[in-house]
Amino acid sequence: MENIHKTPFIRWIYEHYLTWVDVIGPNKYLHALIVAVVFMVIAKIADIMICGILAKAAARTATKVDDYVIGRLHKPLKATVVIIGLSISTLLLELPSLGQYVVISLLRTIVIFVWIRFAIQISGDILSYISRNRDRFDLVQASTLPLISNLTNIALMALAVYAVMLAWDINVTA
Repeated sequence: MENIHKTPFIRWIYEHYLTWVDVIGPNKYLHALIVAVVFMVIAKIADIMICGILAKAAARTATKVDDYVIGRLHKPLKATVVIIGLSISTLLLELPSLGQYVVISLLRTIVIFVWIRFAIQISGDILSYISRNRDRFDLVQASTLPLISNLTNIALMALAVYAVMLAWDINVTA
């Protein structure tokens, strides 16, 4: 449970937030709400900027698979930024140790599932693209696509289980 403040980025934001907290007043619920709303706005701006830059770079390529990846990137990118804001808001609420641990761990778990879902979707897109280009790729064909797709999904789900265990501070070396 002591690991909640060890995420360097969230800790840095939390510490710098304290420098302008006096302007708003002493209401920690208002502070948490403002941080959550600000991060929702930041999420939209980050989505527009990052996906816009990536889309311009992808437009220069001949393949469409990168366009699919960028098209699917919007939701996980925005969700990650919003959840960072919610994590900071949780710290500002100064919940009891167990409550803070549970909320932060749940938020981490949500981010993990959002990104694993993204990885599963794009891996399917990429494998389908590869299987259609038989002249360039020999390994993934129509007959091997289900096998490779299932193996990829199993590996990604194993990674998700491992990441969730880390999010909940479960000792994975036992």
